[in-house]
Amino acid sequence: MPAREHDMRNKKYFSIKDQRGVSLFEALIAVLILAFGILGMLGMQLGILAETRNSTQRSQAIKIIGDLSERIKSNPDRFRVISNYALNNWAVPGVITAFDCDAASCTSEQQAQWDLNAWRRSVNSYVNGFQANTFFSFNETDDGNRRQIGVMIAWRLNSRSNNASDNNFSSPFSISLGSGSNAIDCPENMICHLAYIQP
Repeated sequence: MPAREHDMRNKKYFSIKDQRGVSLFEALIAVLILAFGILGMLGMQLGILAETRNSTQRSQAIKIIGDLSERIKSNPDRFRVISNYALNNWAVPGVITAFDCDAASCTSEQQAQWDLNAWRRSVNSYVNGFQANTFFSFNETDDGNRRQIGVMIAWRLNSRSNNASDNNFSSPFSISLGSGSNAIDCPENMICHLAYIQP
């Protein structure tokens, strides 16, 4: 057998031998890349779910504010008793009013108190843990001529982790109105929706 033919056979033999296991290595790298891709997609999906939930809660907050607006408009003497709708207080009403405006007729003041009490109880009964605050607009300073009520609805921030980046994310949405003892602030670790309504 010529030397040249012998060298070619050896080269062929060595090249096949050197390639053993390469296919397995390529398959492992492909599986690793696929796993990273799936983890990335899961992370995106979790972020989308959290944002969808926040959007749903904001939509519910808008409906809740609309409900209060309709209650105020249904009070025939609403301009005279408008101060009864502005509490500037996040607390849930503790005592149910002695009168029932659904069962019997009430004065305008009683109707305002009944409406706000019933509305605040319905806000706090939501599974999402909504809180509500109503207050006069800070742009109107004449007590006898106030026509705007601010309504702030707060709910827990839905986020995937409690790291500093989440705090940086939510800080642009913090709401603070007024100053001193009359200041209205969105509660800590909550997102708020603010709207002004007119009777």
